[in-house]
Amino acid sequence: RLQSQLQTMPTFAAAAVLFSTVFGATSEIPTVRVVLDTDLGDDIDDTWALSALLQSPAVDLRLIVTDSYGSQSRANALAKFLRLAGKLAEVPVIAIGPEQTGATIMDSWANASDLDQFPGQLRFDAAEAIIEQVEASVEDKVPLQILVLSPSAAVAAAIQKAPWITNKAQILAMGGSLWHGTNGTGPPRAEWNVRADMPSSRVVYPHVTTLCPLDVAGAAQIDGVQYQQLLHCQERVPVVKALLEMYSAWLLRCPWSEPRHGPKGPADAQLRSSVVYDLAAVTMLPVFSGGFIKLQEVHVALEDDGFTVPIISGWPMTAGISWRSPGWETFVVQLLCNTAEVIA
Repeated sequence: RLQSQLQTMPTFAAAAVLFSTVFGATSEIPTVRVVLDTDLGDDIDDTWALSALLQSPAVDLRLIVTDSYGSQSRANALAKFLRLAGKLAEVPVIAIGPEQTGATIMDSWANASDLDQFPGQLRFDAAEAIIEQVEASVEDKVPLQILVLSPSAAVAAAIQKAPWITNKAQILAMGGSLWHGTNGTGPPRAEWNVRADMPSSRVVYPHVTTLCPLDVAGAAQIDGVQYQQLLHCQERVPVVKALLEMYSAWLLRCPWSEPRHGPKGPADAQLRSSVVYDLAAVTMLPVFSGGFIKLQEVHVALEDDGFTVPIISGWPMTAGISWRSPGWETFVVQLLCNTAEVIA
């Protein structure tokens, strides 16, 4: 009977039930604390990644840092999305990164009044906020993942201020391009999160534990029956409704060809997602052990032009190098919709 129940559940829900069965009904679902460093407000993939984090019972999201240029505007967009998703009160702290000036493509979608509605703690010392979260995880003796989905100025500042945090927290980064580039194919290229802020990258990447490069992230896209399931579940799942609303608004504003033209076809609000680089990175968190991505121990160096080069003299880390098995789209859609139903 248990096996039958598990087969009809989303992967993450089945894992939770199995854990409770093995360790007792009163056992808590294993969770990981996460500090999210994001440049939400330009490419929509950050919002897909955040949606997955918000929907997972295995993620304890302690802090969101809006990083890169225009960090103030990014916080506005973040707050509006959280409000639309019904999650505004569930994020305890938003920290605005050091580069507050600059425009993002979603500036006309959100404004300061959205951030004014945030009931949690709003901070302008992002580096210190990150350090405090690491200190708290050490004190509470729980693991912490710093999820870097941006050019990472705030994370670099935290490491420079308190180098010891790299020994107490793991860093998972979406960045770089090892053997392949656009759409997970073709030659490697200088990826944005790395090349946009080389000084910060040189501080952060020596301490990256797990890397999600374009080799895998560039091929992450949702379409077909899985995307139709998202459309179907949005009326009962506020996070998905907010995600698709922001996605539609982004499509009207996005000037970049690469994320709009993924390996499965052009981005379309009724048919498929854009390339969801950062969503691929989220599913590499240790609580999501679906085995969809082939991992390899590599050594990576940064060149002055922003290329990430696999070379023995580089920094050691675990990198996603290729997609290993199907099912990733189904997994993430079940996570987002919190359902196992399939649209025929």
